[in-house]
Amino acid sequence: MNRRNPIMKMMTIGLALALAVAAHAQQEQAQQILKQTGVTGGLVVHVGCGDGKLTAALRAGDSFLAQGLDRNPENIKAARDYALSRNLLGPVSFKQWTGSRLPYVDNLVNLLVVSDEKEVSREEILRTLTPGGVALVNKTTLRKPWPSDMDSWGHILYDATGNPVSKDTRLGPPAYAPWMIGPRWARHHDASSAGDSMMVSANGRLFSIRDEAPAFHSAVPQQVVLQAQDAFNGVILWKRPLENWRVWQNRGQPAVVTRRIVAMEDRLYVTLGYDAPVSVLDAVTGKELLTLPESDHAGEIIVSGDTIFITAALSQEGAYEKSLPNMWEPRERWVKAYRRQDGKLLWQQKTGVFPLTLAADNSGLYFHNTDRVVCLDPATGKQKWAAPELPFKKFEMRGKKLNTRPGSFGPTLLVQDGVVLYTMTTELTHPEGDMGHGQIHAFDAADGHKLWEAEYPPFGEMCPKDIYVIGGVAYILTREEKIVTGFDLRTGKKAVEFHPQIQPSYFHPRCHRYKATCNYLIPSNQGFELVDLKKQVWQPFFWVRGSCSFGYLPSYGMLYLPPGPCACFADTMLPGTYALAPRAAWLDELNQVNDASRLEKGAAYGAVAATAHFSDDWPTYRADAVRRGYVPTPVPGKLAAAWTAKLGGKLTAPTVAAGKVFVAQVDQHTLHALDAATGQPLWSYTTGGRIDSPPTIVDGALCIFGSHDGYVYCLRAADGALVWRFRAAPLDLQMNAEGQLESLWPASGSVLLQEGKIWCVAGRSIYLAGGMRLLQLDPISGKKVGETILDEKDPQTGEPVHYDTRENPGMPVALPDILSSDGKTIYMRSQEFDLNGQRRFFRNRVRNNDWRINKGLLLELMKQPERHLFSAAGFLDDSWFHRIYWAYANVQTYASGQFYLTRQFYPSGQIMVLDDQHAFTYARHPDMRMWLPRTVTECFLMRTALKPALQPVNKSGVTTTRQPSQWNERQTFVSDWSQELPIYPRALAKAADRLFVAGPPDPKTRDAETLRASWAGNKGGSLLVIAPDTGATQQELRLESPPVWDGMAVARSKVFICLMNGEVACFKGEQK
Repeated sequence: MNRRNPIMKMMTIGLALALAVAAHAQQEQAQQILKQTGVTGGLVVHVGCGDGKLTAALRAGDSFLAQGLDRNPENIKAARDYALSRNLLGPVSFKQWTGSRLPYVDNLVNLLVVSDEKEVSREEILRTLTPGGVALVNKTTLRKPWPSDMDSWGHILYDATGNPVSKDTRLGPPAYAPWMIGPRWARHHDASSAGDSMMVSANGRLFSIRDEAPAFHSAVPQQVVLQAQDAFNGVILWKRPLENWRVWQNRGQPAVVTRRIVAMEDRLYVTLGYDAPVSVLDAVTGKELLTLPESDHAGEIIVSGDTIFITAALSQEGAYEKSLPNMWEPRERWVKAYRRQDGKLLWQQKTGVFPLTLAADNSGLYFHNTDRVVCLDPATGKQKWAAPELPFKKFEMRGKKLNTRPGSFGPTLLVQDGVVLYTMTTELTHPEGDMGHGQIHAFDAADGHKLWEAEYPPFGEMCPKDIYVIGGVAYILTREEKIVTGFDLRTGKKAVEFHPQIQPSYFHPRCHRYKATCNYLIPSNQGFELVDLKKQVWQPFFWVRGSCSFGYLPSYGMLYLPPGPCACFADTMLPGTYALAPRAAWLDELNQVNDASRLEKGAAYGAVAATAHFSDDWPTYRADAVRRGYVPTPVPGKLAAAWTAKLGGKLTAPTVAAGKVFVAQVDQHTLHALDAATGQPLWSYTTGGRIDSPPTIVDGALCIFGSHDGYVYCLRAADGALVWRFRAAPLDLQMNAEGQLESLWPASGSVLLQEGKIWCVAGRSIYLAGGMRLLQLDPISGKKVGETILDEKDPQTGEPVHYDTRENPGMPVALPDILSSDGKTIYMRSQEFDLNGQRRFFRNRVRNNDWRINKGLLLELMKQPERHLFSAAGFLDDSWFHRIYWAYANVQTYASGQFYLTRQFYPSGQIMVLDDQHAFTYARHPDMRMWLPRTVTECFLMRTALKPALQPVNKSGVTTTRQPSQWNERQTFVSDWSQELPIYPRALAKAADRLFVAGPPDPKTRDAETLRASWAGNKGGSLLVIAPDTGATQQELRLESPPVWDGMAVARSKVFICLMNGEVACFKGEQK
């Protein structure tokens, strides 16, 4: 034995050295490939990945995603195991590839490495590569040329001229999303500057300034970052924090703030703080190259030719961003010019400058000097001409919005084709200054003489008036009728006028400047619209909208839309930042899906027998098909820790059945089975994408779950062997979703078992990629029993539902969720399906935007017996966005000023559980208006009846005999009891005799850093045992980490909790 030890040590050391040498060789090869191709970030695909080691090495840093493809399933398994062992799986992924088409949407891959040229055709390579992307095929490089019909968008208003019109001809009606990233919701716009405040693009990159702070609490400070992404696949290339960034409330961000960033070629010009000077960054790396001298307090930046122009306040106290009510007071500012090459100050002039009016072309620098429009020589700064006097009209500050939303009546100036256009508001037509009548003034750019003027009818919402010059015509739109009018640029004669062929929206215009391409105007009302100027046709897309103040960006043939802060149509609108691309050829194949190729049989197919299972198991998400979060068995005695298992990473909630705990590592694509008695690992299984929620256990023998790789998996619960997998996605195509490659049609992990069938939904929206698929599968064989395509077409008319929203504003449920059922109906959020998979109604049943009518409809619906538990944002949304809540109801109210109504009439809360008689919720008191941002004292744990009676209450929650008529006096229900808690409940579970509540500490403060640390899990957590009859706390146990969202289960007298630190904890009742 002693003789063997040295030999074994030598063998071990030799093996380690060999592995180290091999790894070093892979790293060197990867570096050579990246150097040869010049790729510095983005998506890398390796065809013929083998063991995956070179693929992993090709992810040279955080600015890369990498995926390996191989036809051999054994290679894929080995590669995934290797990535898991190195903690790389997720950003590095592996996929079995069959067929001839690469599994990616068009224009997605930056670098394609192909070892065998016969594997992929040249046409397929070029389809998949981004413009400028590179393929390395047998050491030969192939670079995809840049299309001439694609255009970037370097300034907030396209370029230095101020004309918000790109030359891009590829943009068209959106059909699918090549990528998306979080967060799902922007900050509440009544308490903070909302979401992405600015976005520009250049050289295939997208640059944005965005707030990444959590949306759960209005007191949490901004976390503002400057971020660079690959514009085609959304991979984050670099990110840097911005300090001392200002917060405005009530949508009060001045429009001028969006004009602080310019992207030109491989340079980025930006202020890295409110009072910071202008910095010039390397757009590839984000590193600062130089700072423009004497550029502190800059307000606007434009770049024209070889010159950088800025306006700047004379001092910090004079910065107009910091004095909103006096923003339009005439005052002097600096106008400065710098040489782009080295940042040298060329000239500066102290003069009056109105915000939003700086523009330039090759001949001049133009702005309004508080008295008239002037033109300076861009080379010297000397005045070339001054237009006739045109003083800016100052309005009396009679409304709160004029004080807090100063862009409401700001001016607009642009120069195009030798003409300077200037618009200004002349009369307010809204008591709070949202809009007003105005005028357009046109001046000759050569000498400043006036060419023409015209009336500008009311349009817009808290932003300057839009004007677009396209093909020698200056276009404007009206607010109410949505009339498009075009004036001849030189003469001012009316050249075109047309009305929309449909009524696009009953909503007010969005609170930002609109943009256009040479083919389309892109206004934004309920969502956004494309106005085809040649066909004179409006196309509405009311299922997505941009952020406050900024809006959206049309570039590279796509439309980029940051997350919004609104809850209007929360079950319809896309959440998060999306890139939307026009129709692609592969969409035609959706009508020719071959079902025979979708089902794959595993080694355990036909070799599974049912095992014993118990009524007190927790075999699916939230215990049962209703998703109540309740088991009717007791957990006696005081709780004590039984065991802890460390898995790591972000975990799902657990399910518990057949003596096992099932939980997935979401981002590592891996499902684990643990021994429920000891926590010891039993087996694990890795898929090709995220697993967002726990599996459903059928008959104690089958473990069935969906994955974001587009498949539904069935494993043998005893040992994790594959029984079958079914491709829920109609086609095998991927996109980048929040930093990982996923199917265009992901499936939620938690599938529904109902009527002896497995039900699930695959897809992201009924409006994207041909819609979603509602599937019914046989759990034993995996064969498809039924499939319903959920798209945007009204089954009765065949027309897109959003085409008549002015007359009928109800929008359909468009987003997927974990399904639920009461045995008679299948539910997806508030959408109902019959047991054949057909939608029982298509539109929201409360369609009218009138509060009084909606109240009557709700009272009628309350008489109907059917109700179910749902969240407008989906069960898995953990943001606690203040306008989103769960409800036990049969309807979801949806629109601005209406979304709180369901909460007022039905049991609801941030999270809920139900037993046979009661709802237990963590919520505001029902009488509190949902429009307001969250404060730390507003939420309580409470118990109500499942169908509580309504009573008139006043604003303080006191019962009154008066009839409800105003906000302060209205009808709602009264809880049985309510308790303030020392924690934020992030997980609830109900047993027969106990209510279990877990979460991070609620610090009862508005201290920003304390709130942020608690929410992030840095302050630990607690598990509370609550008496369900009284709400009294019976026991409190300290947790090392808070639970993951909704991450608790109760089974066989034990409590199982998945924690944010990657641990699974088990507690059991101690018998006396």
